[in-house]
Amino acid sequence: MAASTKKFTILLCVVASQATLLYSFGYYTVVVLLSSTTTMEEDLGMTESQGNHFRSDTRWTFFFACFISGFVADFLGRRSTLILSGTLAFVGFLVISLAVSYGVLITGRILSLVGIGLGLPVAPLYIGEVASPSLRGRLNTIPEILSVLGLWLGVLTRAAVRDLPATSQWRVMVGMGIIPSLILGVGMIFLPESPCWLVRRARVRDAKIALQRTLKTTEEVEARLLGLRKAARIPPTMGDENFDALAQDIHVLAIWQELRRPLVRPQLKKLLISVFTIQCLQPMSGVDLLTYESLMRYPHNGPGTPVEFVMEELLPLCGRLLPISAPLFLSDVIGRTPLVRHSLGAAGISMVFICTTTTMLNYEISSRVVKELKRWSTIAFFGSFSFGLGPMTMVHSSEALPFKVRAQVIGIAVMVNRLLSFGLYCLKPALDRVFESLIYWIINLGFLFGLWLCGRYIIETSNESLEVLDNDFRPTLELSLGPLAT
Repeated sequence: MAASTKKFTILLCVVASQATLLYSFGYYTVVVLLSSTTTMEEDLGMTESQGNHFRSDTRWTFFFACFISGFVADFLGRRSTLILSGTLAFVGFLVISLAVSYGVLITGRILSLVGIGLGLPVAPLYIGEVASPSLRGRLNTIPEILSVLGLWLGVLTRAAVRDLPATSQWRVMVGMGIIPSLILGVGMIFLPESPCWLVRRARVRDAKIALQRTLKTTEEVEARLLGLRKAARIPPTMGDENFDALAQDIHVLAIWQELRRPLVRPQLKKLLISVFTIQCLQPMSGVDLLTYESLMRYPHNGPGTPVEFVMEELLPLCGRLLPISAPLFLSDVIGRTPLVRHSLGAAGISMVFICTTTTMLNYEISSRVVKELKRWSTIAFFGSFSFGLGPMTMVHSSEALPFKVRAQVIGIAVMVNRLLSFGLYCLKPALDRVFESLIYWIINLGFLFGLWLCGRYIIETSNESLEVLDNDFRPTLELSLGPLAT
């Protein structure tokens, strides 16, 4: 791949990955930071119930947006959906930061959550469909890097606003979300649409133009375009034009429609189990609980000294960021499944130490050695998670499914992923009343089950083009729909 083309593809991935940065900063970090202060309520004259509604009840709009994101991406296109995502998030964050009443605040909150929910599943889907097979794994690791950087942005913003007036702190923090929203919404305007989506809509000429911007040679463009045409069942005898009459209908219930086909059902079920298995393993690892615990260690105005700030806030996040360099270079070499398997094993070992030290601290065995062991065990856990399970979850999901159901399944799978994370968060207080570190011991047992699931259900998808993976699914379709016209 030529240097200029490669740089353009990396830029494309960074712009699209702003959607994951928005999630970690806007939906997660900001909620965590605002949950420890009443400044916002006092500034706007809100009641306690209104504050709780702002922080908790409105999150269901995010889950709904994730659910419909695949359907929107099928109808509008991947690029248009990300532009819509950035626009809604930009308006939402702007409205929140300038809010003068509870009604305005809620309006901004809903807009931002819908924007973030639309973008989170579609960004890796878009990158996976645009990137070449040899680079798809490492390029789809970029969203995970941006996700961690979103946490960094939140933590650093919290430290930066400590000396501002109390009524300005929360407004500045939320206002920082405007920057990545603007990059996403405006940047995607200048980037190409997914060639997979264009060909499925019989816009062959437009797909060829998009491929020419991301591939090096004419031979590579023609080879990939031929594969896309075959997967879309567009006869090779037809020229490279746009054929509106051949545009494939987008079915709202495409998943259920395919599952009703007797010849398709067994293979599609296998792929669905693979995607939902890895999507469920990620939140069940406990990474969100440990991240929440790390970010909530200090009150809203942050730790008292720079040393505490680095050790308690930034160091665990470094543990998540630095190991991502491994899948960045290895995911396209050794494959997705080995990285996930080794990640689960290492994270499980780290969780044993976290459970043990947490239990000792609960029983007031709070020596310096125990505290340091828990800190470094947490850092090791974050590193193990980022080594494989973190980035490979969306890499695998974005490439394991046939086009007809790909976007819809990813949207639903991401919603399930986030609902499980929310469920663990809600379950933790109840289990803490029984035994304070019980939730982590249960998660630790889950790692053994996760290793078994990984070996049994998660399929390998590296170094194959999406068209080949789609055509591997094609034989059963041809038996039920008829052969491809030539």
